[in-house]
Amino acid sequence: MTTSAGSACPRCGAVGSGRFCSQCGAALDDAADSLRGEISSKFTTPLTGALSYAKTMWLLALSPRAFCRSWLLGPQGMATLDFPLATVWSRLSRNQTITSPFKAFTIALGLIAAVGALEAAAVRIAGFEDLFKQMAAEQERGIQEAAQRSYGHRMRIVTLAQATGFAPVDSALAEAWRLWQYLAFAAFVSWLMPHVRMAQSQAVFHYFAFAVAVVLTLQAAARAVGALLFVPLSAASLESAINISTLIVFAFGYLPAIWFGALLPIIFFPGVLGVSRARVAAAVIGGLAIMGAINVVVTQAMLRSGLILL
Repeated sequence: MTTSAGSACPRCGAVGSGRFCSQCGAALDDAADSLRGEISSKFTTPLTGALSYAKTMWLLALSPRAFCRSWLLGPQGMATLDFPLATVWSRLSRNQTITSPFKAFTIALGLIAAVGALEAAAVRIAGFEDLFKQMAAEQERGIQEAAQRSYGHRMRIVTLAQATGFAPVDSALAEAWRLWQYLAFAAFVSWLMPHVRMAQSQAVFHYFAFAVAVVLTLQAAARAVGALLFVPLSAASLESAINISTLIVFAFGYLPAIWFGALLPIIFFPGVLGVSRARVAAAVIGGLAIMGAINVVVTQAMLRSGLILL
């Protein structure tokens, strides 16, 4: 195996030295074109991708100040920030950067889809599939009766979590319907945020894409734990199983949205960007107010049109 100084990366074309490209992590040695190199790449690429995503979630969750400073201002670079698995990672690649914001966003949505299948399996194993369908039907009946009284017509209710009957797809669809709200909120906050020099013009908007990714990742983990606990707990008491699973998902899956989406920017952005906390708080609160008004309009439009997406 040989390595030439200043050799071009076969994948991205960047000039570099050593065993791996500093830009994309591809091998720069002669084995890159060999069968061994190809097999190695098939194994290492998914692993380095998983490490990159894990580092993204780790930094934002546990080192938010360093994350915000590096992402918004950019002088340090994400690759240099501490990560517990950096030693293992260094054996695979020198490129220890984080996942891009919208790729992280997509991966998190995939995790939600996977946990949807786990939840459906837990309900089926516990033997409550028919009961849950009956409960959903009774809930829809109540909505229809209320709609008839208030608006004089029945509603066409589209429950995205049951749209196709295939749990992974339905779980992803239900979450995707809410994603437009997250992205719109991010756009409004970015627009209202004080305009100061940052590493990239859309850095604030991208932060919120990362925030949604970490929130969805935590939600997926909380829902997975709730699903695993549901089977043994429901054997003793269905009510207790539902309450405990709901509490876990609320505490670890939904409350973090308040932290990463509203409180964390207000706490850490001022020190990083050099602006007042009041200005950042006004941007966040303004974004929430605009989204609240939009949600009211969308809800009223659905109720009057007779089409409700849940």
